Amino acid sequence: MFTVSGSDVVLLDASDSIDNHVSNFDSRDNRFLVDSSFNQTLKMEEIEKLKSSGLCGHDLLEAFAKHSASFDSKTKFSQDKYLAKKRKRHLMYFSIQPASSRFLCEMYGKIVFTTFFNVFTKLLNLRRTITCCLSHLLCADPYLLMLNN
Repeated sequence: MFTVSGSDVVLLDASDSIDNHVSNFDSRDNRFLVDSSFNQTLKMEEIEKLKSSGLCGHDLLEAFAKHSASFDSKTKFSQDKYLAKKRKRHLMYFSIQPASSRFLCEMYGKIVFTTFFNVFTKLLNLRRTITCCLSHLLCADPYLLMLNN
């Protein structure tokens, strides 16, 4: 998996996770926690400023944890859940895959038909599986150069 750090693309290690830095306390529970918007002291403008300054995702999650009034009093499960929610909302992960016929048909269908019709319809009146089979029969591999007449 890759992530974006400023203007650079960074390969993530399996051990490079904020989850490894959350300590495990068994004596706490969440019965006295009150869900309030005042628990997070970082404002949206400050978050956008941190993102635009090139702060990497790991440091941004640490900033969320540091500026949360209730983060230290949460259980480990709640801390992991909070960080997962922030990770999903504010960080961007992507993977690079070679372009296969199935992948191209799937992406074309999602981009074109979902945008205009809000429904995945048939591509040229053919199902996605048939379109993939046809491109497979044409030997349209990801690294193949085809000549046009």
